[in-house]
Amino acid sequence: MTPSLQIGSHIFDWGSRTYVMGILNITPDSFSGDGLMAYGDRIEQAVR
Repeated sequence: MTPSLQIGSHIFDWGSRTYVMGILNITPDSFSGDGLMAYGDRIEQAVR
């Protein structure tokens, strides 16, 4: 039996397929420094 993880109504079966996860840091102290997407509302619009 392969390990699995349930998040909400979705069950992730490890080993059955590839999962991709992303982390988006929108805090003011982010170290990007390029000035792009500097405001949370703009980031939220871009993600949608």
